[in-house]
Amino acid sequence: MQKEVITLDADPEQNRNICSLLDKLDFTPVPVASVAQFHRHASRHGCRAVIINLASISINNRILKDMKRAYPGIHIVTLSNRPFHPELEDAFRVSIYASLALPADPHDLGYLLGSVFE
Repeated sequence: MQKEVITLDADPEQNRNICSLLDKLDFTPVPVASVAQFHRHASRHGCRAVIINLASISINNRILKDMKRAYPGIHIVTLSNRPFHPELEDAFRVSIYASLALPADPHDLGYLLGSVFE
């Protein structure tokens, strides 16, 4: 089974880094740079996991709620260089599967994604 993970990151260098890490962890990365690109890919190919870099993507509770509604089986993992996002309080309670600090720890990311695809 192909373990495809969408990486939603507007920073090309950071997106390459996370894709490289996913490759090393035996996942298939699908890099996208916008929410619209995410929807285009997910609507055509499905999606079990998306990694969103909160430092480079402008996102809010509504967008995350809409993602979960459109793709109920999706697991949203966020990456952030901030320890707390009060503007996303509802999303952390309802929509977000997990959040990791930037840069992502390979062991933590592998463990989280492994649980999504088992």
